[in-house]
Amino acid sequence: MTGFYTGRAFALNSLMINAGWMAVNREDVGSQTYWRLYIRAQKQDGSEGQPIQNPPWDLNARYNLDPIIYEAGGQYGSVPSGYWIDFTALAQAYGWNVYRHCPTGAIIMQARASLNSR
Repeated sequence: MTGFYTGRAFALNSLMINAGWMAVNREDVGSQTYWRLYIRAQKQDGSEGQPIQNPPWDLNARYNLDPIIYEAGGQYGSVPSGYWIDFTALAQAYGWNVYRHCPTGAIIMQARASLNSR
């Protein structure tokens, strides 16, 4: 049984990216790829979140009929304006671990085992 079925992992709908409510940053560490998720702050006056510093990964670029970009799983896009909440850092602060990406490109975060024993 996977973490999805037991409530220790979650999946995100890509419509949030298409609507401009979420941005995904690719982080390559050695030969592993990790993803940092940002959620657009509700208040855009600077009282919530902070500007994104690094260009996000454009997952939709895979569908532009360029085989090199398709094989890479996308390409870097432009840095979006506004204020963003680092969802990955927030989840880690609440006891979630980030795992490397799946072959399917899914972003996986799972709760630590110690939280499940409560």
